[in-house]
Amino acid sequence: MLFRELRSFGGASLRHRLLHGGLPENLLSPELRDADFVEWREAFWARDILELFPVSKRYSFLRFLEILWTQSGGLCQLTSFTAPCEASRQTLANYLEILSATGVVVVLRPFATNPSRELVAMPKVYAFDTGFVCHSRGWKDLRPDDLGNLWEHMVLDELLASVDEDSIHYWRTKDKKEIDFVLKRRGHPAVAIECKWKGREWNAGTYRAFRNLHPDACCWVHRAGSGRDLRAPTQWRIHRD
Repeated sequence: MLFRELRSFGGASLRHRLLHGGLPENLLSPELRDADFVEWREAFWARDILELFPVSKRYSFLRFLEILWTQSGGLCQLTSFTAPCEASRQTLANYLEILSATGVVVVLRPFATNPSRELVAMPKVYAFDTGFVCHSRGWKDLRPDDLGNLWEHMVLDELLASVDEDSIHYWRTKDKKEIDFVLKRRGHPAVAIECKWKGREWNAGTYRAFRNLHPDACCWVHRAGSGRDLRAPTQWRIHRD
């Protein structure tokens, strides 16, 4: 269920949607049932993985998936996961390809033209659904500090519903300045997109750093209170910051 469809699901609040996720049966449930998420994961393993891919190590595979969901929205450094997953880096790289192909994670590559100042290789990985993020993190309710990261997932959902996944990137410099998403479509200037639960959290200095390296880019901030702007990313009006 996309943000634009929220009103069609019984008037559920945005916080409810973030905590329960967008699968209709979970969204419509008044209670948060851990068993539903566990059952879905087990069915995914049995039907989508065992029947289609040569993966034999259940523990390593599902442990890796759980870690990716838990740190959803973060950089994916595979070497840091080899010990907890009891698997080699190459095995985890293969797992990541499978998880991306089956749609349970979204892998974003960095947007970069200046290798000396920008990250050019390490991906960011997002879970496909905020409910599984909250379940993996053990959240039963949401604190104010939890909302910004989950709002990123909602914005990403809307982007994925409107443009090709290969058009969506993130941006990060080696001194840790970061833009949540960069939309780059052929024939159009890059669009830097920051996702903020509250508009006052926006830091214009990050945009200035981005524009210094990409002067033709356009810049957007999307906050939760202006969700109406998420309906059609391909039709967003582009303004200079």
